[in-house]
Amino acid sequence: MRIVYAVFREKWETAIFFEKFKKILKNLLTNGESSANIVIGIITDKEAEMRLTHQREQILAFLRSKRAHFNAVEIYDAVRKVIPNISLGTVYRNLGKLVEDGEIITVETENRSIYYDGYTIPHTHFVCKKCNEIYDFEDEPHSFKSVSDKGFDVDKHRTVLYGTCKNCKK
Repeated sequence: MRIVYAVFREKWETAIFFEKFKKILKNLLTNGESSANIVIGIITDKEAEMRLTHQREQILAFLRSKRAHFNAVEIYDAVRKVIPNISLGTVYRNLGKLVEDGEIITVETENRSIYYDGYTIPHTHFVCKKCNEIYDFEDEPHSFKSVSDKGFDVDKHRTVLYGTCKNCKK
């Protein structure tokens, strides 16, 4: 079975595709391919962007399987066990896309290191300034009631507390 996909960024591209498709179809039929075995999938550019790649699926699965925070190199090392030929650049690009799509969130430490979190339900992060360990807290340290009382609507928030963890205080 042959699957032919076309991604259109502009409406005028559809006419060009169908002209090219006639040539492709003629070539396939000339080479013995049955027209019953050809499937045409037409998707928009936005749909193409939204489709999860295998690499992105593995990165997301890794992050969601652990209740911890990982930097890009740690994620790269973990995903390489499943996809040995994945590059660090591919991991960074996919992490950026997952953050942009709201599938994962980032936490920045005091030394400007970025960590990724697959747990996207609103929660507070505490970052230890000494050991850089990141802790999750479900209870909110403040209320948004005063903000909403003043007529503002809060869609989302991110709270990161910085200090010294109980292990480093010892």
